[in-house]
Amino acid sequence: MEKSNTLSELAKALSKVQGLIRPALKTSENGHLKSKYADLGSVFDACRDALAENGLSVVQMPVTDEPGYIALETMLLHASGEYISSRARVKLQKDDPQGAGSGLTYLRRYSLSAALGIVADDDDDGHAASAPRGPQKAQQAPPRTQTPTRPAQPPTGPVLTSGQAQQLHARLGAILAGTKWDGADKDFAAEVLGFRVGSFTDLTVAEAKKLQDAAEREPKLEAA
Repeated sequence: MEKSNTLSELAKALSKVQGLIRPALKTSENGHLKSKYADLGSVFDACRDALAENGLSVVQMPVTDEPGYIALETMLLHASGEYISSRARVKLQKDDPQGAGSGLTYLRRYSLSAALGIVADDDDDGHAASAPRGPQKAQQAPPRTQTPTRPAQPPTGPVLTSGQAQQLHARLGAILAGTKWDGADKDFAAEVLGFRVGSFTDLTVAEAKKLQDAAEREPKLEAA
């Protein structure tokens, strides 16, 4: 991470921004898994006004990296001239313009969310605000195939650090973009490993490699 010599004004502004940021609404749907996720537009909608009101702006630019990778630099700027910036990269499944575009979009969404602390929430179209209050029978969701959790036993190898888990999350998101698992890396992990994954920090290094290898074999969907 790079930063200006001072950060006091930026820190004050960022503290106010994080108190105003709304959850990013999950308005995009993975048509194959019927699951929703917050796309890049929703993430920007969650923070755009709060940033502008407090003299902050975000610049995201693709940067040169080694062949087969796409990298992005995200810079948070304050009107005082103070700034912080960080770079993230992912390996491309397809080294072509479509693969680069998918990877770059994912990096923009992931990096912006990480920098500002943006979380995602379901979009219920205002139903929660207008629905009558009081005891009601909960509506049952359609039954889903239950995937078991990991068996209660010690890991068979070293587990991922927090940094490695974040890298895995970013890598899977970029590789799976444009596949039927787009925006559903936890569901993909459950399918491959045979158990529900609460956090990627629970996975071993061997399990992480198994996930990445499986993701790289996942076919892209045909454009409509």
